[in-house]
Amino acid sequence: MLSILVPIYNYDVIKLIHNLHQQALNLGITFEILAYEDASDKFLAKNKKIQNLSFTNYQILTQNIGRSKIRNLLAKKAKYNWLLFLDADVLPASSTFLQKYITAINPKTDLIAGGINYSTKKPTDSAQYLRWIYGHKRETKTASLRNQNPYNNFSSANFLIKKSIFSKIYFNETIEQYGHEDTLFAYNFKTQKGRILHINNPIFHLGLENNTIFLNKSLLSVKSALFLKNQKLIPSSYIKLLTYYEKLENLSLALYLIYLLGNVSEPLIKKNLLGKKPVLKTLDFYKLYYLIKLEQNA
Repeated sequence: MLSILVPIYNYDVIKLIHNLHQQALNLGITFEILAYEDASDKFLAKNKKIQNLSFTNYQILTQNIGRSKIRNLLAKKAKYNWLLFLDADVLPASSTFLQKYITAINPKTDLIAGGINYSTKKPTDSAQYLRWIYGHKRETKTASLRNQNPYNNFSSANFLIKKSIFSKIYFNETIEQYGHEDTLFAYNFKTQKGRILHINNPIFHLGLENNTIFLNKSLLSVKSALFLKNQKLIPSSYIKLLTYYEKLENLSLALYLIYLLGNVSEPLIKKNLLGKKPVLKTLDFYKLYYLIKLEQNA
């Protein structure tokens, strides 16, 4: 019936695994939980306790293999025909989380996406404001909104997929740096005519990075987008940032002005993004400037 797959890297998953385990037991379904540490060096003593739970397989990899490879490995090891992928730093928003997924299974759907939520309360630590605002404003979407553009709204943090379908696609393991693994997976899923259904069955994302880490990850995602384009793995039109860039490319003066403005104002941009009142439009501009910079230096 159901294989619950949780890749872990330096995060305490005790609460998540116990929550899922209890929900599955309450439903009386056939299930397993596979929780693999990607060469973590934190929380191991605590996380090891989950191996005492029934139907739970906990393993520690000795070598870090990355976000895509560990998800593929979990899928290959899974026994059952439906795979539920969850990030380690999340918690189900509902006590009927698994029930909602099982109820949503139907012959016309290959992948079911539950969505992501963030607390409506600001973090107490202002160093997490940028990540929280981004998640709250850009990632939290209703199912009806996500279903309007189902492939572009896919997130690997919380989704259920047929194993037979996943085995035809997998996550692309050539992407070794952070960013756009989800985008490429959804694009490949679309080209295979996979059918996505978005439902209101969210998880709460709890693992908020500090502003500096999130900003660095945002810039890494720009590099990844450029890599996907250059390797012809995905059309530019599928990534909004690349679409903007190509529109501006026909206006070389516009590209030059953005590059010039970015160079001059970079300290002020960083001050805003790392401060107490980050503006997402500023982040958008900075990513576009960074892409132009990468292209100029290529």
